Amino acid sequence: MAALTEESRETLAGVEQRCREQAANLQNQVDAATVALSRTSTIAQQAANDMDSAARRMEWRYYLLAVSTGLMSGLLVSAFWLLLAPSVMDAAPSAKVPPVLLSPKTPPARQSNAR
Repeated sequence: MAALTEESRETLAGVEQRCREQAANLQNQVDAATVALSRTSTIAQQAANDMDSAARRMEWRYYLLAVSTGLMSGLLVSAFWLLLAPSVMDAAPSAKVPPVLLSPKTPPARQSNAR
């Protein structure tokens, strides 16, 4: 019986040792995963910050592009109108043109059918 008790004690000590080794191994794996997660989280946060600042810069570039396109379009249209418009002396009304032609058109007065 003493031999059986000694053998059981040795078996239990071996099982306990393997459990401690597995616990230490698992703890090392958890620590490594925590460090990797922390590192990945930091990298992802930096990437998000970089994307946010790039989006802001891109937004301002599009605003500037829209404003400069509008200004250039206005300048080109004005230049073409001035280039293609008849001279001011030709466009001035003469005394031969009746004033009715210069006034905006008004609809003729309606005649009522009431008697």
